[in-house]
Amino acid sequence: MEKNYSLKTLLFLILNSTFLISSAQNYFHSPLDIPLKLAGNFGEIRSNHFHSGLDIKTDSVEGKNVYAVADGYVSRIKVSAFGYGNAMYITHPNGYVSLYGHLQRYCDTIANYVLQNQIEKQSFEIELFPDSNLFRFKQGDIIALSGNSGGSAGPHLHFELRDAVTEKIINPMLFGFAIDDTLPPILRTLCIYENKKLIGVDSLFDTTVVDHDYMLKTKSIILTLKDTLKTTADAQFGYNADDYAGEGLNKLGIYKVQLSIDDSIIWHYQFETFAFDETRYVNAHIDYAEKVLNKNIYERCYRLPGDSFSVYLPQSPSIKRIYNARKLHHAQLILTDYAGNSTMLNFYFKANGKKSLPEKKDKSWVHLKFNRPYNLKTKTFLLQLSDKALYDDIDLKYHVTRKNSKLYSAIHNVNDNTIPLRTAATISIKADLKTKEEQDKALIIMVNKDSTFTNIGGMYKNGAVSALIRTLGSYAVAIDSTPPNVVWQNANDTLSNNDTLLFLIRDDLSGIATYKVTVNDEPIVPVYDAKNDLLKITCIRFKEGEQILRVTVTDVKGNIFEFSNSVYLK
Repeated sequence: MEKNYSLKTLLFLILNSTFLISSAQNYFHSPLDIPLKLAGNFGEIRSNHFHSGLDIKTDSVEGKNVYAVADGYVSRIKVSAFGYGNAMYITHPNGYVSLYGHLQRYCDTIANYVLQNQIEKQSFEIELFPDSNLFRFKQGDIIALSGNSGGSAGPHLHFELRDAVTEKIINPMLFGFAIDDTLPPILRTLCIYENKKLIGVDSLFDTTVVDHDYMLKTKSIILTLKDTLKTTADAQFGYNADDYAGEGLNKLGIYKVQLSIDDSIIWHYQFETFAFDETRYVNAHIDYAEKVLNKNIYERCYRLPGDSFSVYLPQSPSIKRIYNARKLHHAQLILTDYAGNSTMLNFYFKANGKKSLPEKKDKSWVHLKFNRPYNLKTKTFLLQLSDKALYDDIDLKYHVTRKNSKLYSAIHNVNDNTIPLRTAATISIKADLKTKEEQDKALIIMVNKDSTFTNIGGMYKNGAVSALIRTLGSYAVAIDSTPPNVVWQNANDTLSNNDTLLFLIRDDLSGIATYKVTVNDEPIVPVYDAKNDLLKITCIRFKEGEQILRVTVTDVKGNIFEFSNSVYLK
């Protein structure tokens, strides 16, 4: 939810935040007792979001001690199969909250508290807000062990700092954490855009340049393009770049970027703080179509009109610039990491005096303004876009394709999935579903270019299936009547208290909704490892002797798979 502040309140919050940061230098202890090496940094570009903290390496293993970075109390605990996995939040007296994510386990007092609540609520996934007097820690106390839980791609600690009042995320590097970094950013390509379309790329480095001794030993690089670029009068620019630190293995985001043309700064940002409701601006910050079509991450040096990301400094307007065709223009792109290492590119361009030609339009297209709502309504299809859905003006292109044997409606094509939405849009598709079972199991799917399906979800009501979408594309109605698949991975009828049973649980369309485990009809709370599709069941709560183990998994559309087997605990 977006918060609207008065100008007076906003100025107070900004000044207060600046004061808090400056007064908190060296206030925080490191969360680990090993040298801090980064697998990810603040503001790094991720799928559909900017990274909100530091991913700190743990030597590729789990179980490292995690320490409270300052005195404080545990204000929130969240256990999830996704996201940060096992996460803990500590509120500090200086106005900040620290977050520790992907934990293997909590310290004993908190682990027992969490387990009691999981058993009481009969749920592995849980969110708790303990009383401020329940769990208090001193700086340097061990609060957990590092792990790989949730959406983590490997063992590490996710660490964040947030403003306790505004809940804005703040770059932890502003508080004096020591990271070994002598490597400058690597600028790989310079992109030229005309009419917001990518029309050219100049390759500056290939991927092997990171291995060159020169790149590993210099703190700054100065590059110059020899050839003068030929552009239209309204050309704009972008780039592809990565930063590195320490041993230079993990790609990181760029802390600060500045583009000057003829000594005037026209683009400038630096990642110090932003709000969670801004994080999807990443899809306007990058060339989203290039990411979808070619998996390239090109960052713009201009702002789309619907992009209000707060990290852009005032020198970064959303207006078009028109360049003088009689003048040779000098441009300077500077990329800087937090340690002050930098890469500078000097290049020259000359405009041909002509503006780029707009795309030739079909009479059936509808031109949409980025800040106006729009409803597309036919006899069988409804699309509802709010005034905050689009990042830029678009020409809406709609047509219908015949359904195939796997679908229960025609395919409704609205542009394609290269157009992201800032806020979700609603679509409704009419479908002739004759039985109650068909209606209950209906959902909307995206039809991909290779004819595969991606689940969108949704519910049937009043003759149509409705759902929320995050990109435009091709959508239709399908039915999910297939139950999940459950396989006992380490099947063994004779067990001991130290055993952990592993069940592979998967669903091909609507996704896993619930899972339930009982032993002789007594409920057991399993651990759900979503990224590996595993249910983990520890035998420590099993009783001795023979008993019946049941695992019941239900998908979002109510299809059920039940596994039952007799096991013996010796």
